[in-house]
Amino acid sequence: MHTKPLDWHPVMLVKMCHTPFSSTPMSFVVSRMYLAETSDGVLGADWHSSPSDGNFSLAQPVGWRPERDVPFTLPVRFKRGGRGLSRFPNGTWILPYNQTTYDIYRRLQDDWKNLMQMIAEHPTHPRTIRTLLNCLTHEGD
Repeated sequence: MHTKPLDWHPVMLVKMCHTPFSSTPMSFVVSRMYLAETSDGVLGADWHSSPSDGNFSLAQPVGWRPERDVPFTLPVRFKRGGRGLSRFPNGTWILPYNQTTYDIYRRLQDDWKNLMQMIAEHPTHPRTIRTLLNCLTHEGD
């Protein structure tokens, strides 16, 4: 148990998703949580467990040890420096939380998911083609 109060940081995680045998990301997943650095490593707590006193009763180690992995300095791109399990895949961006930035990423994630579903279910449907063309014509904005 930790004797001093922890300095909890609200963060936004941007996890890159790759297809097998490819290093190029094809999509991403965005989420939120709280992180705090301890002498034993980094602890994480669910976004919806917002305590008034700063103590998270359900905090758990996330498998990040700054002395072995990457420093706990935000923003940071997580890179595992050794063996073992981690809650974050290599390449995950851990960013200081900002509601506006989160909303932008979340909307793009939802729009991308809807586009992928349209392509998977109706690849030649006029609405799918129109949506794809719309993406191409707004690419440079």
